[in-house]
Amino acid sequence: MEILVNLGIQDWKNYQAYLEKDISSRKKLWFDSFWFNLISWFVIAIVFFTFIQGTDEFNWSTAGVVAFFFIFIYIQLILSSIKFKKGFEPLQSGSFCGRHAFRFDDDGIYSEGEGYHGTHKWSLVQRIERTNDAIYIFIDSALAFILPVSQLENPDEFYEFILNKQRI
Repeated sequence: MEILVNLGIQDWKNYQAYLEKDISSRKKLWFDSFWFNLISWFVIAIVFFTFIQGTDEFNWSTAGVVAFFFIFIYIQLILSSIKFKKGFEPLQSGSFCGRHAFRFDDDGIYSEGEGYHGTHKWSLVQRIERTNDAIYIFIDSALAFILPVSQLENPDEFYEFILNKQRI
């Protein structure tokens, strides 16, 4: 089966959004648990209330400065994450954006684009995911072939085809 796709920046952004959601839901760590968060907030509340009761009056100017400091740090984290996302965005003249040809057969996946061609055996395919926007064929934890659903003639048939090839 042969497929031609034209990938653009929006396809990358859709993939990036999918990865962010997928990784955060699949890779939960010990500090992501409900109980850890509950206990942490409980300890913070006890320390806070102990400190407040130890003073005669509440100083609003100090509270404002401390709140401003934490809000500033939070905004800096958000801006840094936006900067990192922009840094990973593909170039218009790079190998991601543009026309890609894929051929799928019993031996594997053959891909070709501007300045590259590659072969990947089915044994390298880690998982296949389908969203409303695309079908992702992962060959590593975050490396995938991106096939936009809007550019496939029959997405359901193609999805079943590659699922069957992966199982073989």
